[in-house]
Amino acid sequence: MPARYLLDTNILSQLIRAPRGPVTQRLARLESEEICTMHQDRGRLQAAPWRRAA
Repeated sequence: MPARYLLDTNILSQLIRAPRGPVTQRLARLESEEICTMHQDRGRLQAAPWRRAA
């Protein structure tokens, strides 16, 4: 099955902030093959703590 949901930076940030929140509950109902992210979003999240510390 092709990916149907592209998660953006805001959704990924929400998952980090509230790992048991409504976004996580919604995603839990989906098959993992239906969900994808962009490489740029991963890089933004990895760099975010460094930007705040500077």
